[in-house]
Amino acid sequence: MGIPEYFTLETLYLENVEMTNIKENFFRGLTIKSELRASNYKLCCPQILNPNISVDKCHAPVDVISSCKHLVGDILKRITIWTVGLITVVGNGIVLVYRIGWNREIFKKAYGLFVSGLAVSDFIMGVYLLLIAAVDSQYKDIYVLEDVKWRHSVLCQFAGFLSTISSETSTFFICLITIDRFLTITFPFGQHKFTKTGKIFSFTLVWFFGFLLALIPITSTELNIYSSNVLYFMCWFPVGILGFLSLNGHTFDREVYAWIAVFVMPINSALNPIIYTVPIIIQKCLMQIRL
Repeated sequence: MGIPEYFTLETLYLENVEMTNIKENFFRGLTIKSELRASNYKLCCPQILNPNISVDKCHAPVDVISSCKHLVGDILKRITIWTVGLITVVGNGIVLVYRIGWNREIFKKAYGLFVSGLAVSDFIMGVYLLLIAAVDSQYKDIYVLEDVKWRHSVLCQFAGFLSTISSETSTFFICLITIDRFLTITFPFGQHKFTKTGKIFSFTLVWFFGFLLALIPITSTELNIYSSNVLYFMCWFPVGILGFLSLNGHTFDREVYAWIAVFVMPINSALNPIIYTVPIIIQKCLMQIRL
């Protein structure tokens, strides 16, 4: 759909009108005297408008994630993604190096195997965050012109795959770790625990379902999940909780959802090494000092 050239209008309302193939100078030749209203924020971007249409006259909802210039529109969110991404990759990378290089005996226990699986899941989340941050830098100042290309690219699909498999497997591994700790505390003499076969089966099952859930949006042509900017960053559990509360009359600003998406889920991946591995490393160091 295009806009006729060399028209002068008092007002133009494009609310609830689906616009596709929005390109640079989309409104070329059109003059609007009073106001332009649209449902898509991209139509109010300077790159899309022309000199005869003032940005001040254009009104559209602000996207909670992206802006005209950036994939991640808010500078604070961009800093958060870079920071949490780096901490997540480095922290979980250290966990994997420690467990594989210096503490392989831990793999004989269900707890050690599950925590290592969790570290891999969280490391993937860090890679995903850095990928999004890198794409944001690549499309700096011109994102609105590359939006459709990016959201339908193979790299975008891959990023969505990483995000989903990390989120799902991380949740599953935390559940398994919780079950293992419960059995250990409740049955200290090992009456009930994960057997060797049981832990390997559980570990494999987590990755199988993780891959399966991450592949569904890619293989299904009817689902368009990975091309949605908002769902890119979504952590399903907290967003689901907010959705449930909304049904009960609670209202939340759109910015709340954005910060949950950008911060809550990724920070969990960054903190897991501190929760599950750092205390063990500190304990071993203290034991060696005493010796």
